[in-house]
Amino acid sequence: MGFEEDHEYVKTLLLKAGVGVISKDNIVGYCRYPEHKGAITKNILKNQGCLKKNCRYFSKDLTNPYWDRLKEQQDAVDKKKRRKAALKAEEKQRYDNLLSSAQELADEMSYEIKIRDVYLIPGQKTYLLWYVSKKEENDCYDYFEFAKALGKQWKAKVKLVHKKNKNGKYIRYL
Repeated sequence: MGFEEDHEYVKTLLLKAGVGVISKDNIVGYCRYPEHKGAITKNILKNQGCLKKNCRYFSKDLTNPYWDRLKEQQDAVDKKKRRKAALKAEEKQRYDNLLSSAQELADEMSYEIKIRDVYLIPGQKTYLLWYVSKKEENDCYDYFEFAKALGKQWKAKVKLVHKKNKNGKYIRYL
């Protein structure tokens, strides 16, 4: 039978579907595999998984605008991933800055504590600040002035939390 062209439609052998008349716009590629040669539409491409398998028998019809749209979609996905990675890096930098500024203030005020973690409570202007000290008891009230000064610096409320181990005992450093 072969191909009979009419500017918009083509009679062709469709992959695993026999001969059919379809719009040329629907043909995104061709399969050259001997057992099922033929034109490939978007649906066949998706169902067969030619791209995912990186099939060596598949050849793209680069004149079809489908490939341009697919590239645009992939570019948008990549841009979103880059933006997300940049935001994550920015958040990590902010986190590191908070930890170091808290430790610097504690050192300036001569408090023997080590700042271990900081967390901003979503929707509130409140930070939880985990620390360890030389005492094995809840001594956060000993550092009230530190929390107050840090809150002023960060323009937020700061709650100190003495870090505990898995046994529920307060962690101390030597």
